[in-house]
Amino acid sequence: MPLSRLLLLEVILAEMNELPACAAHTTQEQDRDRKQEPAHDGKGENQQDKGSNRVDSDGDRADVGVSAGPDGNGSTALAVSPGNLQFISEYVKRECNLLLEIDKSEATGQEEALVIAKELETLSIAAQHMDLYPSIQQDADLLRCSVSLLRNITDKGKSGDNVFKREEKASARDNVDPHHPVYGLKKDLIRLIANMAYKHRGNQDLVRSLDGIPLLLDLTMIDTRNPFITQWVVLAIRNLLENNRENRDVLSGMSLQGMAGHMAQLRAMGVHTELRGGKIVVKPVDK
Repeated sequence: MPLSRLLLLEVILAEMNELPACAAHTTQEQDRDRKQEPAHDGKGENQQDKGSNRVDSDGDRADVGVSAGPDGNGSTALAVSPGNLQFISEYVKRECNLLLEIDKSEATGQEEALVIAKELETLSIAAQHMDLYPSIQQDADLLRCSVSLLRNITDKGKSGDNVFKREEKASARDNVDPHHPVYGLKKDLIRLIANMAYKHRGNQDLVRSLDGIPLLLDLTMIDTRNPFITQWVVLAIRNLLENNRENRDVLSGMSLQGMAGHMAQLRAMGVHTELRGGKIVVKPVDK
């Protein structure tokens, strides 16, 4: 029952967006959203209900325990239980390649793909709350899946005129369907990678071993199908370089014409860079 799962995911996303964000995991996108009251997920009506069920891949119902905001003791209640986030993660890892089969510009009839996209968005938001959901950052297979899927949809977008193709013209914004499964997909994958790499040496090294750094640097251009993608790339690079000389060495010496325009943002995040002979020289990230 994709529709039921979609509705539940919308509720979960709305609740999770109300959790206090960690400054080291946020971009202008989230700063902007949090100034709007009441809080909502940007795709539907404000969500006030606290659900108590999830729908699994077979349409059966099981406990979820959706709640949000401070609890009666002044601490933060979980928007969704860690166990059910693990369920979402396992489903995404198993079924994410369904997204590669999308070849239509319309969202009609693609509810299953939209469910997977929403689940990825849910994981990318939960990953910034490592104190609440530490198991996400420990899921190396999820990180591998995210980098692989990002690479595959990026390559597919370069292969022809399809829904994964980067749309750089602002004038084409009116023709982009914000309800399509691939809308924001690259951005959410980058957000997930960025948050999983935050202060986690193993994940930093894993992204490097998967050639994820050049992949991210290839996605610094504006894409109307993926709002704020460049800001999330900058944050991902910052998190990947922090206290990691090997990752800095990968970045240093590369010809990064696209990244050069974001050097000021990197410096603001503690990544000191300078351009020498068309190449970027990286200095250690401030602790």
